[in-house]
Amino acid sequence: MKFLRRWKTRILLVFAVVGPGFITANVDNDANGIFTYSLAGAKYGHYLLWTLI
Repeated sequence: MKFLRRWKTRILLVFAVVGPGFITANVDNDANGIFTYSLAGAKYGHYLLWTLI
């Protein structure tokens, strides 16, 4: 039981820290943005993945 409580606390902490970032990241996802992101992904592939860091 103690293990489950500790695990639940860790999951809630992760959501508390990362949650606002997910909301902010999805604010600007309109049709034009998704089109642009798709074109950039098709052109550059994984070369721009470092920008997430």
